[in-house]
Amino acid sequence: MSFQTVIFGGTFDRIHDGHRLMFQKAVDLVQNNGTIIIGLTGQALLENKAHKDKILSYEQRLLNVTNELRQLTNKQFELTFDEINTKDGSATINEYENGALIVSEETLKGGEHINEVRTQKGLKTLFLAVVGLVKSPNGDKLSSTQIREKE
Repeated sequence: MSFQTVIFGGTFDRIHDGHRLMFQKAVDLVQNNGTIIIGLTGQALLENKAHKDKILSYEQRLLNVTNELRQLTNKQFELTFDEINTKDGSATINEYENGALIVSEETLKGGEHINEVRTQKGLKTLFLAVVGLVKSPNGDKLSSTQIREKE
């Protein structure tokens, strides 16, 4: 299964194995010469994050994600970033002929909500590609917040 457009979003502050699972899913799903669209969390959505003062700049996070994705494959694809400042980002705005939205087990309901909004707007729904959660050594969900707390 492959898609012309693959979309996913997040803050991607301290890149960890959970993020890498999502990145790998994106390069596996995108067609050669397709497009990966990343909704990268903007300042408005960072206000309620724990340890927000330690979150890397938008520009640094964009660069880190780009570098991680490009190292995963020789496949050719366009990489586009949208700054997201609402929970839906741009996934409810644009039409995608053959699109997939990558979500985690934790964000699946958000993906279903995005498809509901798309349907209400007369847009095609996106295939929801679900990745599992990665556990930290103590058994909790691996997160950038945990990493920031330890710095």
